[in-house]
Amino acid sequence: MEKLQRLAEKIHQEAKHTDSKLDDIEAWIEEEAKRVDTLHPKDAKNNCDQIERELQRTEEVIKGMFNDVQVLRDNRYNQANELHRRYYFLGKSTAKPTLRKYQVKLVSNVLSS
Repeated sequence: MEKLQRLAEKIHQEAKHTDSKLDDIEAWIEEEAKRVDTLHPKDAKNNCDQIERELQRTEEVIKGMFNDVQVLRDNRYNQANELHRRYYFLGKSTAKPTLRKYQVKLVSNVLSS
């Protein structure tokens, strides 16, 4: 039972960090979207690629958290379903759609150049 409690605490800490990271990524995307008109297309693409890599790393952490939550559920940990509900929305972050909008704007700028 103590191992399950430590796993639940690990999930909680990772979720707090990941939520903050997603906020940072979203702010980064918004900042880059404001600058895209003034950047050389190659620089804008490099920035976009950097953001995408960071988002992919964050998504991997979220997948790992859900695997850990599943371990808790399989072992009938009393708070497993609550943890699942609480952190389900991390996987539904708005960062990815915001990145897609930035990428569309970047492509549009390149095509109009």
